[in-house]
Amino acid sequence: MPRRAAEVAEVLYEASVYRSYVQMAAAALPVLETSGGSIIVVSSVAGKLASPFVALYTATKFAMNDFFGALQNELALKKSNVSVSILILGLIDTESAMNKIRGYAMMTTYPASETALSIIKAGVTRQREAYYPWFHYFTCLINNIFPFMKGILLSGLSAEYTADIDDNCFPE
Repeated sequence: MPRRAAEVAEVLYEASVYRSYVQMAAAALPVLETSGGSIIVVSSVAGKLASPFVALYTATKFAMNDFFGALQNELALKKSNVSVSILILGLIDTESAMNKIRGYAMMTTYPASETALSIIKAGVTRQREAYYPWFHYFTCLINNIFPFMKGILLSGLSAEYTADIDDNCFPE
């Protein structure tokens, strides 16, 4: 991994995981313990499936999912009344998401308004983990049961998609 990429990864992790989620959760937990509140974590299917072209983004989502998964378990062991809901989202039709994939992928997007409703429902019902769209649950489950399938699918990608992989995974 180029040196610049390592620096970018450190900054991205610091901003995307540690400062924005971990510190906020630590600061909020005492109040949430008193009120029986909830933490709602908005994540991505990229945090469940290591995906090409978005290595750094994927790494931050894996870290976030695992941190809050561990927190769920710790709170359960303490018999805490705080719930942690982790939402695993597919590609949502926001402007920033569309700008990032333009020229790299042709994927189905899902409406932001329906996504927001899904997030609210999962939080209100205190689900440990929820997926939007729902079928990504099975995408992740199949990946866990048959990990070799990803290699088969990726081997079918054409050279035009993989030629600039270093530019996308490890920015200069």
